[in-house]
Amino acid sequence: MINLMARCRIPEQVTTEDFSSWCQRLGLEVEQKGSHLKVWQTMQNFHMDDYTRIYSKYKYEKSERVAIAFPCYVYVETNKGETLFTIISVEREALTSMRSLLEALYEPVNQAGVEAYLSHNRELSVQSARWYNSDDNCRIDRVFDKPVPLHVLLGTSKFLIVPSRLGDLWASRNDLFFGSPLSQGCHYELVSVAASIHLDAPVRVWTVYLNRMDHLAGLDTEDISLEDDFVINWLVNQASQLLMLQNCVTGVEV
Repeated sequence: MINLMARCRIPEQVTTEDFSSWCQRLGLEVEQKGSHLKVWQTMQNFHMDDYTRIYSKYKYEKSERVAIAFPCYVYVETNKGETLFTIISVEREALTSMRSLLEALYEPVNQAGVEAYLSHNRELSVQSARWYNSDDNCRIDRVFDKPVPLHVLLGTSKFLIVPSRLGDLWASRNDLFFGSPLSQGCHYELVSVAASIHLDAPVRVWTVYLNRMDHLAGLDTEDISLEDDFVINWLVNQASQLLMLQNCVTGVEV
């Protein structure tokens, strides 16, 4: 399972109780789970009409509307007039929705990124990567036959697609990256990587996902229960290492 993480900071002090109260006022279901909150968010609604029926356990139910909700686990930490939110979810949609909620409630919201982790772990063995060109909204995804050191990819954060001898494909000068003929002459930027990782952890971890564009990180682990407070606290600690924010006063990454 892939546990997605995001961190963000606001320049005011908000307690866990304050945030829980705001969520409940907005009609969200909130559960206190030890040191963190479990917030349910409706992601999809279904309603019954002449063309749609709703079934429960293969039986027709005369219910006019049902909804699908996914949870986010939110850890709230206050420090010297600031509040740091760590969001964890296995559903990207729910995590993104929670970040949007924070941006609607508070201003400004500073998103933590993966840049510091990438710069300090340049020898990571990257299994796959994605590049993106914002001018024509094109992307290149590549799964490597053999792991590639991260520093090699960081050195090509922007590159020009040039013709190759590979027929219908176009490749960069070092033949690591492939796109379509439409990509000729465009500059692409490295936006995300998936790398194998070895952690001294209470659970088995196979892969770390780092997304520069969306300010997200993720850990592919064995099946674990996010209902376990110990597991959530461990993931919160991992998030603090993968996603860092710069302290406004000291300039130190936190």
